[in-house]
Amino acid sequence: MEKSKFVKTDQPAANMMERLPQEIILRILSRLPITSLAQSKLVCRAWRSLIQDPLLVSQHFSQMADNDPSFILQSLWRASCGQLYFTDFSDRSELKVISMKPDNSSMLMSLVNSCNGLLCMRDSRGIYICNPFTRLSIELPKFIKYPPELGLLEFGFNPTKKEYKVIQILYRPKFEERDRPYVNESTLVQSEVHVLTIGSPSWRNLGMIPCCFLWQPSQVLVGGRLHWLSKPNKYTRASRIISFDLRTEKFQEFPPKPDCCGLNRCFHHLVVLRGCLCAAAYHDNDKLEIWVMKEYGVKESWIKEFTIGTYLPTT
Repeated sequence: MEKSKFVKTDQPAANMMERLPQEIILRILSRLPITSLAQSKLVCRAWRSLIQDPLLVSQHFSQMADNDPSFILQSLWRASCGQLYFTDFSDRSELKVISMKPDNSSMLMSLVNSCNGLLCMRDSRGIYICNPFTRLSIELPKFIKYPPELGLLEFGFNPTKKEYKVIQILYRPKFEERDRPYVNESTLVQSEVHVLTIGSPSWRNLGMIPCCFLWQPSQVLVGGRLHWLSKPNKYTRASRIISFDLRTEKFQEFPPKPDCCGLNRCFHHLVVLRGCLCAAAYHDNDKLEIWVMKEYGVKESWIKEFTIGTYLPTT
């Protein structure tokens, strides 16, 4: 019986990894859990470079979204306010602290949104795009117009041109500067829209739109479009869904939600489920309903997928 022969090589394992075809390496890395992906940058220089490649970021995010959802959470507790935590449900791991503090930023950072694994963060000094696992970040060009509390910020991806954009919507009040301390929300009547394409040196002013939007959690990205709930006004008591197409940079009002959903008569906010636009509706603290728009932009396609009771057992 012939004995097995082992080929002896003096090549380090890292060098052998670098000789693998890039397509194979991308397929391997895109299937790793996030924690393992972060550690794999130590294998060799080629892998470290690939982990920063936008193509790998996109492939890994698609793989995770389909098979291995993960969450990044921000603490609102006073003792650890602003701290980010990561949890990966694939290995039932405990919460892991993410040390994410861009250079020149302040201690109190707030998470604006995430997109394809990248985080948009802000503080009193500026706006930052961060990769929480490579620890790389960039500071966006300064934008000085109105205080940040008089508007909102959003971060999204244009799949057509493979570019990221940040949207700054500023509420333009009808008052003089000397009256600023006495302004309340009811005096805000218009929104001024500014857009920054990541990599560009300056913001672009898209002009005014005649509506204001609800709070930050009601913003979602579906199919290259950002979505908000508008604030009710004297013409309509129900909130409306307004979308912004990152390709054309145009706003559009969605067709009214059907009354059968009950969304116009209860508190709700927008979410994404399996790539579809959804609304999570609360009914008098009695139940939570998840409504899904099965066919994008079609009013009649809203259906109720889930009903979740709020009952909690007591001892």
